[in-house]
This record gives sequence, structure tokens and C-alpha cells, in this order.
Amino acid sequence: MRFSIIIATINRTEENRRLLESIAAQQYNDIEVFFADQNDDDRLNPILAQYRLLFPIFHLRSQKGLSRARNEALAFAKGEIICFPDDDCWYPLGLLIEVDRCMRENPHIAGFTGRCTDEHGRLSAGGESRRPGLLNRHNVWRSGVSATMFLRSNVLKQVGGFDEELGVGAGTPFQSGEDTDMLLRAIEEGFEIQYLPSLVIYHPLPPQYSRAAVTRARLYGAGMGQVLRKHGERPIWSYYYILYPLGGALMALLQGDLGLARIRVARAFGRLQGWRMRPDHKIGSPYVDANGL
Repeated sequence: MRFSIIIATINRTEENRRLLESIAAQQYNDIEVFFADQNDDDRLNPILAQYRLLFPIFHLRSQKGLSRARNEALAFAKGEIICFPDDDCWYPLGLLIEVDRCMRENPHIAGFTGRCTDEHGRLSAGGESRRPGLLNRHNVWRSGVSATMFLRSNVLKQVGGFDEELGVGAGTPFQSGEDTDMLLRAIEEGFEIQYLPSLVIYHPLPPQYSRAAVTRARLYGAGMGQVLRKHGERPIWSYYYILYPLGGALMALLQGDLGLARIRVARAFGRLQGWRMRPDHKIGSPYVDANGL
């Protein structure tokens, strides 16, 4: 199996249909798809039944939590390349063929990351950088999120699965950072992962300027702050990452954009909160390969 596509999902139906339709349109057959389903009902059953005629789909019932759900599916994945699209993402035509080509032409590279935009090319999640290159401890924050990660399976077996104390639904204040944490662990293990901004995954723009958006910015910021602390980032760099959004908030105020300023301040205070909390969890949750059981 070439690709294992792992989708952790909750509270979404039509978005999953759109994602599956985009996978079917790839015209790439060497894939398996895992749904780590955190819903309490059977809303996905009719959708998955429709697409099972096109490629293997495995429907797993999972506990709540993005990282936990992905880890449960990872245990069964057989693909040489593992990817983790969000359940509201969708793939542009030719994406899997392009990733496959990049992997074959660069056997020394352990994986690739790309950019998330909406269908009009507007940045929607992470990956602000337009400069390709190998990931390191500093550019990793601007060079890809989990929906754009394509990693060789040996990377995941060596560094472990996602840290279940990080990510949406984790039951902690740290509602992001599970993807950056994994990439940092891979870099620390000596793996070379390349950022290619030309690899684009579609993702809708997040809600703008609502109360929920402010809360989201704070909780996502806390995840980043915790990852900074967990990986022993030097204080000078931690202070930079924490204070940087405050400069952006000041610019937004000068431009009269109070909503954007509020979000950037929430992000900064979230990062500070996460950085100040000492991690008491392991560097990476165990990756148990169920294929050998």
C-alpha cells in the first residue's frame, strides 16, 4: 500500500463527503482510507458505504480527541506514506500523484509538508512561508500543519504517534501543536523533512473576529507555548514567539482593525499561558503497530 489517509472526524457529514470525492478524483488507486470516528451516531455510514466501492475504507470508532483518534488509526495503517487531512479539507486534482513523485525522486527525504489555502488561494491554516526548504527548529512554525503532512511510515514508527495531551479535544488547554511537536521530534531524530509551498491542500477559512475565534486563538496559542516549553526552546526565541503577535495587534489597532487586534492579543496570552505550564506528559504517545498482532 502506498498511501494511508487518516481522517479523524467529529460533528461533520457533508465535509467528509467532499473530502472523499476529492480523494476519488485523484485517480490514484494505491490507497487506503481510515476514518477515526468520534461521533456518537451513525451519520457517516451511508457516505462511507458509497465510497467503499472505489477504495478500501476502514471505519474505526474512536475516543474523543484529535491526537488520540489519529493514533488509534495509525496502529492499523499499512501505507508507505501516511497523511492526515482534516475532515473539512479536500485535495486538489493531482495532489497524490505529485506527492508520490516527490517521494520517489527524493528517497533520502522522510516527508513533505505544504500549505493550506481556500479554493481562492487565501491562506487558511499555517504554512505562511513561500520559501521551500528543509524544516528546522525555527522555520517549522511557519511551514506546514498536520493536514499538509506526508510522512514515510518509518518516521512515525521511530518518533511515536501524536502527543495526546496536545490538539483539539485533548481535554487540556493545549488545543493545537500536535503536528509541530511531531515534526520537531522527527527533526531531533535526524529525519529530513522538506517544506514545499507548491503542495496545496484546500481548507476553508476559519471564522473571523467572532468570540469563538478569540477563544480559538487563545487555546491554539496555548498549544504552541506548550510545545515551545516541551522541546526546550531557548527563552530568547520563546519570548520572540510569544511577543510577536502583540506587535501584530498594535499594527491592527493603528489600522483600525479592532477584531484582528483582539485575536492577536488572545494568541499572545495563550502562548504565554502554554509556555508557563510545565509539561508532565511524555514526548510522544506510543505508536503500537497493530498489523503485527
